Amino acid sequence: MSCIPFNKTLIASSVATVALGLGSGAALAQSTEPDASAELMEEVTVKGFRSSLMLGQDLKRNAVGSQESIVAEDIADFPDLNLAESLQRIPGVTINRDNGEGRQIALRGLGADFTRTQLNGMEALATNASILDSRGSVSRTRSFDFNIFASELFNRIDVYKSSEAKLDEGGIAGTVNLRTPKPFDYDGFKGALSGKLSYAENSEEYNPRIAALVSNTWGDFGATFSVAHSQSDSVEFGHRNWQWEGFSTSSFGPDISEADQARLSDGSLAYPVANTISSVSNSQDRTGITLALQWNVSDDLLLSTDIIYGKLESDAREYNAATRGYRQINDFEVRGSSIVYAEFLDADIRNESKFNQSETEFSQFIFEADASLSDSLTAKFTAGYSKSEFDAPVHDKVYLISTGHTFSFDYRDSPEGNNTYDFDIADPSAYQLHRADTREDFISNEFTTLKADFSYEINDSSSLDFGLQYKNYESDGYERRQTVRNLEDLGISYVSGPFSTATTRNFTVADVQASFPNILAAGLNARNTDRLFTRDLTPADNIEGSAYQVEEETAALYAQYNIEVENIRANFGVRYATTDVTSSGDLLVREAGQPARFEPVSIDSSYSEILPSLNVTVDLSEELLFRFSANRNLSRPSLGDLRASANIGFAGGTIARGNPELKPFIADSFEASFEYYFGEINYVSLGVFTKDMASFVVTESSNVPYTQTGLPPELLPPGDEGRIFVITKPVNGNGATLTGVELAGQYEFGAGFGVIANVTYAESEAEHFINGEKITADLLGLSQISYNLTAYYEAENWGARISQAYRDGYLESVAGRVNDFQGVEDTTFVDASVFYNISENLKLSLEGINLTNEKLYRYQDIADHRATTVYESGSSFLLGLNYTF
Repeated sequence: MSCIPFNKTLIASSVATVALGLGSGAALAQSTEPDASAELMEEVTVKGFRSSLMLGQDLKRNAVGSQESIVAEDIADFPDLNLAESLQRIPGVTINRDNGEGRQIALRGLGADFTRTQLNGMEALATNASILDSRGSVSRTRSFDFNIFASELFNRIDVYKSSEAKLDEGGIAGTVNLRTPKPFDYDGFKGALSGKLSYAENSEEYNPRIAALVSNTWGDFGATFSVAHSQSDSVEFGHRNWQWEGFSTSSFGPDISEADQARLSDGSLAYPVANTISSVSNSQDRTGITLALQWNVSDDLLLSTDIIYGKLESDAREYNAATRGYRQINDFEVRGSSIVYAEFLDADIRNESKFNQSETEFSQFIFEADASLSDSLTAKFTAGYSKSEFDAPVHDKVYLISTGHTFSFDYRDSPEGNNTYDFDIADPSAYQLHRADTREDFISNEFTTLKADFSYEINDSSSLDFGLQYKNYESDGYERRQTVRNLEDLGISYVSGPFSTATTRNFTVADVQASFPNILAAGLNARNTDRLFTRDLTPADNIEGSAYQVEEETAALYAQYNIEVENIRANFGVRYATTDVTSSGDLLVREAGQPARFEPVSIDSSYSEILPSLNVTVDLSEELLFRFSANRNLSRPSLGDLRASANIGFAGGTIARGNPELKPFIADSFEASFEYYFGEINYVSLGVFTKDMASFVVTESSNVPYTQTGLPPELLPPGDEGRIFVITKPVNGNGATLTGVELAGQYEFGAGFGVIANVTYAESEAEHFINGEKITADLLGLSQISYNLTAYYEAENWGARISQAYRDGYLESVAGRVNDFQGVEDTTFVDASVFYNISENLKLSLEGINLTNEKLYRYQDIADHRATTVYESGSSFLLGLNYTF
């Protein structure tokens, strides 16, 4: 077979002396890697960030489809401390942040729910929560939270932007595969120890971060063990509003003219609710463990076991000084249709203190058998199980109140707002106990996977991959709450909280843990119940519609033909997937004169899809290649939309429900790129992509007789058989389109100095339903422009780099009320690092994250950009040592 020769450096041979110290290992072990079909080329003897770039470039170049890869710089030494922040360096990847670090990713403008995440080739889902309601608080989604794991546990990340038949279906945006080290990656005994001391600017706290890896092979057997542990104390502070609503009042102060009273009475002007000074602190312990075992039973059989364990524990506190009870407006200013300044008389100041304890625990077990069945046929059998549990047993709040004050807010000069009070908000004697809440959350996600993959070599230039898969996914969870209010006249004492953290202004809050015993001792009934207010919540305290289970059973078959002739590499195939869905939950039923009750319900549905794919790469010369991909893929509906739970209000004749019969999102994707490789490390690429998506989920309301709702008839009160109910539920809508351009490259000027840059531009059009009206706008989560820029210098003994990541503003959710959307303003984050090699095995490093202290701004309404949250997380720094042996 004659091919255009070019000097591509392949991971399979070069890693031994580059980033990972990989050894020859077992031939069968190498043959199972995604890139193993490429030819072995010359070795490269470099180490560090530059080697990581070279290896990632090799994987990108040698792939048939569209793929990006990030490779560790050294043993237990990933380029970034956070996996999401490493991924954002890839063209088309953007991230959202929590506690000052990356949490979830979006790929090419599609939200985190549309990207499927695998650990060692098996789908997994790990979730935690944000203490901030504005960031979703506790939400059950298909979005993977990358901040659960330390980056030191992984040695490679692959991002598959295009699909092929042998890849699992489920991610119309793409697939991210996180890979942990294996013993046959290394040549004999290898190990690494790293220790870092972190400092967070806002919390002014120092914390440790440690990691270790040890790996060895004993002939045909090998074992690799790694562990990582870190502690962190983060503080974010700023200003937030719950939302903007239509302002309507009939109470006016003496300075409001008669002409202005009409404008302030009809609800056409929007005003900010709460105007809150806010501060959030979070102490986290993060632990991760990996274990990999490999046994070359014979030349024809390799057995492997991979185990991953992760645990993230959080103790979070949130403090808010909010304003409620705007009884009289005395002055105001309007811009657009928004009240940007107002003064109120006789207002209430309500200060909230929140204490939250949560834990996410993740475990995964994978067993693989790689077998050579004949000279032409190989097989890989996989059995795996993963489970993630998020448990927040403590989520307590205590509110204080101070009444009868003159208060004003002012957004004329800054979206951060300026509040003015007529008293000292830090004076404990000005407050009384007002309210207390308890809450408990639980979310469980489980995957069981069985796979059989075969590869048949037809001849020297072609092969046939085929296989089958069974996957079972189960999600379970609930949210429970109790509250007591109007405590100010009951004489219950509170303990003032030790609030001395970073904030824009000091204010009095209650110490939640010290005040709660006094509240519980009062023996009060929880609001709207006949049960005592307690921290020990039961299923009777479930929030309506929050307790539900979703189970998906998927069977898939695929066949994929691979060919490499002359200067062309290609694969084309088809995947067939069928999914059975069972959604179970509790219906909350309210009848006049009767206590509310829950009734169980379970609904089954199914769907099947045929998913074709084509990937072609043409080497036009030694340096230039052309790549084209076309495929159909699916993403399954969100868990909340699939819930069988519904809220039934017989008095009002309303039913709000999920829709277990939703069909998946379907996308036909096309992309093409030219990639030019020159020199040892340099390349430039230009690509275009488009996605035509069908069956987007929208909310629909309709008037339906109860007998046609599909709900159990025995729930209906006697005599209501023919009654009409207003039903709201998610349905499959018309879809959306997405088109974009990606430009990327890296260039080394010589003497160790180089630059890396990429920019993505994307446009989209999607239908949204806001207050019953259909509106065409961008896809939620789409930033039209995002770019990354890195400059680095790397010499024999030292090196440095600085990186900038920009993300354009984007729409986050449908807002409703007097607003159309909720959005996020553009952000620019700057990170830097420097290292010095004290010896061949010992490296000293210093890293700085968010050096410019970038703030996160959220708003409501496209036209007026009404500020909802402004938070700053501060910069953080890490000083570390890494020792390899």
